Amino acid sequence: MSFIPIASQNYIEDVENVLKVISQSGLEFQTNSFSTILTGTKEEILALIGEIIEKMYDNSKFTIVVKLSNICGCNR
Repeated sequence: MSFIPIASQNYIEDVENVLKVISQSGLEFQTNSFSTILTGTKEEILALIGEIIEKMYDNSKFTIVVKLSNICGCNR
C-alpha cells in the first residue's frame, strides 16, 4: 500500500502518522521507499486501510494505492 499526500502542510508528518497507525495495528509490515507491505487477513488489512482513511481524512488530501494478493505464501 502507498499513502501519497497530495495537498499537505507537512507531508513528512502525514506519512509518519500513517506509519504510526500501521505499527500500532499489530499486523506484520515491511516498509520500503515507495510502499508498505502489509501481511494479514483481508479483513484485518481492509480494516486498517479504513482506519488510516478515517484518521487522515480531515488532516490531509491524499491518495492511497492498494494492491492485494492472496498468493503471498503466508498461510493465512
